[in-house]
Amino acid sequence: MDTKNDADDFGLYDVVSVVLATEDGQYLLVSDATKETELYWIFSKSARNKTLRSTVGELLSEQLQLNLQPLKESLLKLFNVWVPDEDSLHHAVFELMFTSNQKNEMKVKNSKLKANWFTKSEIKAIAQRHLLRSPELLDYIAGSGVHQQKKQKNKNMEEPSSNVQDKYQSVLMAAGNFSMIDNYTEITRNHALIETTNNSHNPQDQLVKVASFNYPEQMMIYREFLGLCFPTLLMNATIFENFMTSFGWDPAQAKNLFRAADVMDRGALTHREFICILAACEPKTPHAGKAAEIRCRYIFRFFDSTNSNKLSYDDLKRMLLMIRELKGQSPNEISVEKELDICQKTVPLTDMTLGNFMRCIGELKFRGTSVLLRSPTSVIHFFLSRNIEPYWSLIDVKASLLFRDKNKTNNNKHNSSAPVSQANCKITSSSNQKDRYRLCGHVFNVSKLGIQDISTVDNIPYAKSETLLQSCLTRNSIDRFENASLPNEILEGLSYFAEKVDATDMEARKAGRKPKQPFNWGQIDMVGLGSHVIHVCKAVSEIFAKEPRLLRVKSPVYVLGDLHGNYPDLSFCESLLWRLGVKLSPTNILFLGDYVDRGAFGLEVIAYLFANKVLCPQSFFLVRGNHECRDVQRMFTFSAECIKKFGKEQGSLVWEAVNRAFDNMPLAAVIDNQIFCCHGGIPPPWLCPTMESINEIPLELSDPEEQSPLAWGLLWNDPIRPERTKAPRLNNELNENDGFATNSRRGTGHVFNKAALNKFLSVNGLTHVIRAHEAMLAGFQVHQNGKLLTVFSSSHYCGTDNGAACILVCNKELKIIQIDTSELYSVNQSYK
Repeated sequence: MDTKNDADDFGLYDVVSVVLATEDGQYLLVSDATKETELYWIFSKSARNKTLRSTVGELLSEQLQLNLQPLKESLLKLFNVWVPDEDSLHHAVFELMFTSNQKNEMKVKNSKLKANWFTKSEIKAIAQRHLLRSPELLDYIAGSGVHQQKKQKNKNMEEPSSNVQDKYQSVLMAAGNFSMIDNYTEITRNHALIETTNNSHNPQDQLVKVASFNYPEQMMIYREFLGLCFPTLLMNATIFENFMTSFGWDPAQAKNLFRAADVMDRGALTHREFICILAACEPKTPHAGKAAEIRCRYIFRFFDSTNSNKLSYDDLKRMLLMIRELKGQSPNEISVEKELDICQKTVPLTDMTLGNFMRCIGELKFRGTSVLLRSPTSVIHFFLSRNIEPYWSLIDVKASLLFRDKNKTNNNKHNSSAPVSQANCKITSSSNQKDRYRLCGHVFNVSKLGIQDISTVDNIPYAKSETLLQSCLTRNSIDRFENASLPNEILEGLSYFAEKVDATDMEARKAGRKPKQPFNWGQIDMVGLGSHVIHVCKAVSEIFAKEPRLLRVKSPVYVLGDLHGNYPDLSFCESLLWRLGVKLSPTNILFLGDYVDRGAFGLEVIAYLFANKVLCPQSFFLVRGNHECRDVQRMFTFSAECIKKFGKEQGSLVWEAVNRAFDNMPLAAVIDNQIFCCHGGIPPPWLCPTMESINEIPLELSDPEEQSPLAWGLLWNDPIRPERTKAPRLNNELNENDGFATNSRRGTGHVFNKAALNKFLSVNGLTHVIRAHEAMLAGFQVHQNGKLLTVFSSSHYCGTDNGAACILVCNKELKIIQIDTSELYSVNQSYK
């Protein structure tokens, strides 16, 4: 289908356009009478192989029957548009002024064109009805000599500018698509393409990134946009709707989709708006995080049939019926009305605003929105099916460097013509150089009691045969084992906290250490400790912020579950599993959340975990649990614990510093790309089509319940208990929701069955899921045909006799390790 049926086919060549105006402020617009939709525009002509000014004369001679000798054109606008691997495109807009007599004498030669004179106000009205080829024409008129003269003469009486023009001009600048200086406008590569290799916080940039619209894909879309729209820089509704129907969209739905994409109500889209709506509709774009938020805003506008920024009851009904249709369910209007009636008890459905709509989505009152606004096929696959070879022929070694660091790109310009194989060799060599082994700067003296002493290589007699250059040593080794560093001071303090100082210990008495019980701070300066904790919280928060929301961890790795302020058990695990300390452990270590509340030593657990994370960020991993949330802690004990240990003022500062670190903490992990780990349970597919959607959850998640339903589910979801599978009502809910149902036991989140787990594993190429969240009598439990494991690492939880466990992932096996803490608790019953 020819999607460019409302304009001449200019091709990608320079174009000249002419604004014909009269002294009394009228402008000549033309429309093609042979087209189904008549869109008004000005005379335009391709300037291929000609100068711009000579093309003006040819254009007027071809189109007008009039003596043109006394007329003199003036340049209104000049556009310079970047085109990949080609010379820039130019669009020159000239103005030609007519007298009243010349206007009356003039005739249009082309009988297919309807020509009419309009005032500026009339053109604004045409623009409001979306009957201009592009609202850019209003900008041309605003710069015309006639308009400027009238504006100067009637400066104090000038009518307020139209909203249409104001919206156009403000978006032109705000969208970042143009550089404008007076009457010159330039579009560069940086304006046209969206960088996807950086960590932009712009939601639209993130949307394009998760849609996998990288450099090659963006090049294809950009050239398509130019081919359809040039010489205009905005895409009108007719071109957009024809393009969308050309690869499978229903024409009526394409109209609604244009309304959704036209967020400024201009009647036309910028290139960035075009690429964003395509990204939102890509079948593989995850419906999670920022991408889901933008998609839901588009969905709201899509069903806003009156374009009033409010959804009526009928709009919502149409949405739910479409969800049912797309999910292959019967379009039962009675069931949909019942669903709306239930929702209406908590949220008014008459004239629903965007805010209430987003709230309903977040609270899962409207389920299944992930299936809405999905293109029948990927737009990239559509391009490839049309064999658009020129787009892909641009992709070479030079193109791959476009989004890299500018300095690196400039330094490598002389190698841009090198074969791909050579470029790959250089990259590999550089990578190997970065990852090469270096000598650790310390020597560790160990015994069966653990590390006894740490010294630098330089300070050990007879240990080296010549002067040792500092450049040979790893800097992080020096930092990691420097006792004066803040994290090491905290760990040294915790070692003192855990030990018992006996009154009969003569060495302790000589050192001035007073008797104390184990797991007691004794005479320690708590103000200094609080200050240390606040500083380490700030350091670890920065580390968390740089990590992905879905961690990638390699085996071997110990996986531990809930700790709940049980520092004695954590210390006991260290003595058994990584007895030389985290810094010398050959295995990675992964914790699955719920570090605080209910136990007496939440602060100490956090101090230990955060200090080790700062020291060993590449081998020590922490995932957030549901108790790493302020509202939950206020209901339980951690908030009060901080106040009790540090006083009201400093305790509040410590508590807030810890929670700010929690706000940036990752939410899940995957081991060897096969074992998914989180605190609560797997998320439903309408929130998380693939596990990569987790990486789109926003940072600084201070209120996950409100900010991210996906994050909230990862923290709270549970596998369904076997005894509940016989309940008919629950089974109906599970069948209707892909194996998920409301978690009535907790009052929030979901439960999931074996079918939901199997689908999650299959979609993501996984073998198992490890989670925490529930105390188990044995310290662990194996569920759902051995594919789901629950691990709990705090024994004697809340005074019970449950055990503790961890899981060692090693050599393609999941090894369950029960931790016998009876020795610890037989010594002191107060630990329970």
